[in-house]
Amino acid sequence: YTIKTFNIGVDASFWNEKLGITFDYFRRNRSGLLATRSLSVPGTAGIGLPQENLNSDHTSGFEIVVSHKNRIGDLLYSVTANYSFSRSKSNHVEGADYKNPYDNWRNNTNNRYYGIWWGKKDDGQFQSLDEISRNPIDYGSGNRDMLPGDYKYVDWNGDGIIDGNDDHPILRNSNNGTPLSYLSMNVSASYKSFDFNMLWQGALWNYVYYDIGSQIGNPFVWGTAANTAVLDIFEDRWRPADPKADSYDPDTEWIKSGRPALGKIGAEGTAAIHNARYLRLKSIELGYTLPDKILKNLNIEKVRVYINAYNLFTISPLKDLDPEHPSTGFGADYPLTKTFNCGFNIIF
Repeated sequence: YTIKTFNIGVDASFWNEKLGITFDYFRRNRSGLLATRSLSVPGTAGIGLPQENLNSDHTSGFEIVVSHKNRIGDLLYSVTANYSFSRSKSNHVEGADYKNPYDNWRNNTNNRYYGIWWGKKDDGQFQSLDEISRNPIDYGSGNRDMLPGDYKYVDWNGDGIIDGNDDHPILRNSNNGTPLSYLSMNVSASYKSFDFNMLWQGALWNYVYYDIGSQIGNPFVWGTAANTAVLDIFEDRWRPADPKADSYDPDTEWIKSGRPALGKIGAEGTAAIHNARYLRLKSIELGYTLPDKILKNLNIEKVRVYINAYNLFTISPLKDLDPEHPSTGFGADYPLTKTFNCGFNIIF
């Protein structure tokens, strides 16, 4: 590989550190990334082509840190906030010639940013069997398998059929599963024998996709025996008011809810995308150091008692899952845990 990097930054401090600013911009170009040349080798050769230094990419971004420190009598405090953004794109990706302009537009990743998601744009949900029967767009099998609550999608190419040809770029996603930007804020203070610290952490431009085969899209995907404890979110489904009613009877009354009926067509495209941005109180701690006059006769240098908590609460549109570890494959990640501690430190 050949890597060329560029970085420029500014550090400034004003009014005896009451205001501090740090700004960095970086750029990294990589060339000679390993790839296999797109050529066919006859099977009689018994070998494959070797990897060569063919591909290249580009990453750039910036980071800004703003800080404030001050003392008011016995109170000493500081606040530091951080924001960063970065994005990567391919310069060259080795590949065969494309068959036609559509194939080139759909599959050529040369000179494109990573993390462009393709899919269908949703257009709400069907409200009744009558609406389904009058719908001129074909979702397959003459729409005979569809029920109220199933998702509608935009016929993007206008051919009257919802299929893979309606996929198009629908959002700008993260870099290989990591958010495009991060933010954090640390607040610390001390007053006489007391000390305090609080850390906030967050991320923006981060999305997860729960498709038809996931536990979010279909909670009984692995059978009811493997899902004896079903989350409340799975009850948020379209369903007949009478569980014994025929779902395909036009006179059946439906309870309107969030997701389609169980076992029905799940979400795809924008209907399956969940925004995983978040702001989390990562940690908070309060401590107290015993005065020296209490310790000097005990031959102890320092005693500090404290209480703290981790993951106390999170603000995020992504409900019931941890936005920091959302398990994009199946939504089956272990639930987020809150931790509370109390203790003391003794230095002899």
